[in-house]
Amino acid sequence: MYSSEKALKRHVQFYCDAPRRFSCVHCQKRYRHRESLARHQKHVLDQFMMRDNYYLCPQCPKFYLRKNTIKRHLRYECGKQPQFRFSGGVRCPKCDRTYKWHKTMKRHLTYECGILPKFVCKFCSKAFYQKYALKTHLRGFHKVSNSSIL
Repeated sequence: MYSSEKALKRHVQFYCDAPRRFSCVHCQKRYRHRESLARHQKHVLDQFMMRDNYYLCPQCPKFYLRKNTIKRHLRYECGKQPQFRFSGGVRCPKCDRTYKWHKTMKRHLTYECGILPKFVCKFCSKAFYQKYALKTHLRGFHKVSNSSIL
């Protein structure tokens, strides 16, 4: 609810219609406002800096948790044109998403495409299409290791 029509128009202009021009150099997540990006980057940096073992790229501002990931980044990504392109695959007839395997596209059609997610987190109400994604979310965000919570 907005206090005036002017406030609603301002919201639409600066929030709804605004392009996501600012992207994080660490994860490529995009934001409409520089302040939102700064808040995100501070949070990401805080999360990484709390850990003892992270790997900073010497050539760009990206950082990684695993040594093999930064090695791959340096070998294939950092300062280079993309070398690997996915061509071909199987396209969903309903939504045009593309999958490498027919089996994966069939799973998408059966459980995801045009269907609401059926696995819902009891703590924060976030919804998932697959049970393993909910389990991963519970372990990572809510520190729940007991699978009987499902």
